[in-house]
Amino acid sequence: MRTVDAMPVLREKVSWKRESVRRKTPELMPDEQKHVRAALVFLHRRLGSWEALAKATGMRPHTLKYSAHSTKNPPTAATAIRIGRAAHVPIDDVLDGKWPPKGACPLCGHVTETP
Repeated sequence: MRTVDAMPVLREKVSWKRESVRRKTPELMPDEQKHVRAALVFLHRRLGSWEALAKATGMRPHTLKYSAHSTKNPPTAATAIRIGRAAHVPIDDVLDGKWPPKGACPLCGHVTETP
């Protein structure tokens, strides 16, 4: 006959915590966040609404809006990638602040020269 070891009786309350499955995207530096916010606002004005921008980037409108205006939810690297794709510009230009160019009109994209 086979004997089975008795399982110990649990005498104290134990809580089990499941590990988070959500992966965080790499964080951007503060100056990169500022440049991505500027690009978000520019594209929002260019496209006319957060919904149009959301459709162009494949993100939710409120996520874009909060990323552009909130310090608690800064834009992520994934947001920068999607902005670059939607604007047809290299992601490095978005992160470095080269796009949109200074003085660019959000309606037509024309860059006015600064004295």
